[in-house]
Amino acid sequence: MANPFSYLDDLIRRLGGAAPPPAGGPYGFDMSNADDLLRRAVVKWKGNPSEVVLHAQDALMGLPPPPSASGLRTRAMAAALLDAVEQRGALAPTLYRGDVLEPSRNTSPLIGWTASPDVARQWARHYGGDVYPLEGARGLRLLDIVGDTFDAGEDEWIVRHFGTALRPRNKTGATGQ
Repeated sequence: MANPFSYLDDLIRRLGGAAPPPAGGPYGFDMSNADDLLRRAVVKWKGNPSEVVLHAQDALMGLPPPPSASGLRTRAMAAALLDAVEQRGALAPTLYRGDVLEPSRNTSPLIGWTASPDVARQWARHYGGDVYPLEGARGLRLLDIVGDTFDAGEDEWIVRHFGTALRPRNKTGATGQ
């Protein structure tokens, strides 16, 4: 079930209730264009997922937006990514993750998985981890957002992870159990 609370709307509300001006304005981008933010978020995820995860955690905890333009841009991208995963996520095929840490012990609110067991095996072999399967998950397939240019044949999906104390907020902004 989709979460009616939008993290991006919350961020915009915290900034004064209206989206900032389009590109060229004080933030250097149009925060009201969620599809553009989502594409930017996926590209940033492919290059630096930990930065996106940190901003997603802050959005989930309801922390105020960062004061810098770059921090605000990344928070907006993370919020758009959270919204997309929660509201537009599709039923995924069996997914796999090559990792040194069992996914249930991962504290990240968003985790990247692949539909390719070969990709997961290669990662696990390279870093000395194991391959973990995930069935019945809903997630966002990156190939559908940015095409193969950035997915590089990995068939990566981003899945919302609830194995931590972080929980999505309801439409009032309160954290759920």
